[in-house]
Amino acid sequence: MSLPASGGDRFSTITPDDHGGLIYIATLMSLTYSLITFVARCFIKWKLFGVDDWAMAAAQVLTVAQFIAIVVALSSGLGKTYNLLTDGQYYSMVKAQYANQILLYASLCLSKCSVILLIRRVFTRDMKSFWVICTVMLGAIVVWGIASIIGICAGCLPTEYGALSTNMKCAGWTLRYKLVVIFDIITETILVLIPIYLVWGIQMSMKLKLRVIIAFAFRLPIITFALLFLYYTLRIPLSQNPGVSASPALIHQQAELGYSLISATIPCLKSFLKSFDTGLGLAVGYTQNAYGSGGYGGSYKMESLSKSVGSVGGDGGLRGEGRLRPEKIKNTTRVYSGRIEGGGMAREGSVASGSGGSQEMIIRRDVQWDVRHDDVRPGTAQ
Repeated sequence: MSLPASGGDRFSTITPDDHGGLIYIATLMSLTYSLITFVARCFIKWKLFGVDDWAMAAAQVLTVAQFIAIVVALSSGLGKTYNLLTDGQYYSMVKAQYANQILLYASLCLSKCSVILLIRRVFTRDMKSFWVICTVMLGAIVVWGIASIIGICAGCLPTEYGALSTNMKCAGWTLRYKLVVIFDIITETILVLIPIYLVWGIQMSMKLKLRVIIAFAFRLPIITFALLFLYYTLRIPLSQNPGVSASPALIHQQAELGYSLISATIPCLKSFLKSFDTGLGLAVGYTQNAYGSGGYGGSYKMESLSKSVGSVGGDGGLRGEGRLRPEKIKNTTRVYSGRIEGGGMAREGSVASGSGGSQEMIIRRDVQWDVRHDDVRPGTAQ
């Protein structure tokens, strides 16, 4: 495919000696789509903001910072043939790109942290063993992020940065990126496998299980972007024009970051779609039971009541405008509730802390209701 001809009043040209325009496109698309997704996430969870959302907010801030750094590098000649740059432009470019790499991997780390924190928040409210698994994984991700930043920077001055330097002064530069990408892929794979492990033992329909698994499996393309980044990065030292050869690696790195941020919000999108439900389809306030046993498949979801219209008298009869039947019938209603935690039944009448009227997504909170209603006419009661 031939490159567009240069000339005219353009923000950035694309020529055989200048691929900076391609990096601009990838960077702008990554930032734009990730910001749109983050705004959608804020709308989805406006009143339910948790630590996973704050981690994503921090990742988005760092993404904007790395965008600024790469724009500075592009303005100084990133993606161009080095022979076209002055010494001042070259050193300005490598310093900005050095900062970009630090900020980019910090943002990737926080994006992963947001996902594992979301998994821990959704799955492990009543499952302490799974909480430990998620917490250990969270620690591993943080260690990976810190080690990645140290690995690509230790012993390398900004002016000697290996990814853009013709002299390759940083010892073991290619090995560093190999290790960073390998553990990046390992952590992403585990982030996809953990929801499968957690949801597989839950008593729910296979359709709902697959829905949860697919929501987190959207992160799998990140592995492809990481491998492509590593492939093109390892080709830079072999190229006669390393300035231009670095552009495919940087493009795939920006794609990885952008998609990582976007896919971290995908598990929340069902709530986003439900928020636009007008109720005209009679879907609001009614849900099918997600569990597959015991004949509760068509049960109704009981929600918190704001205020009663009528009042209950001493004999159990209903007075006021809420009364619908003229007969003097004594009504007796008994409601029993129970909550299952780890296979055991909670004490009758107990209420889980923080769950009353909650709109938060919860997986594996088993609640049973037993409602009994007796109508007794006057004179027949004992």
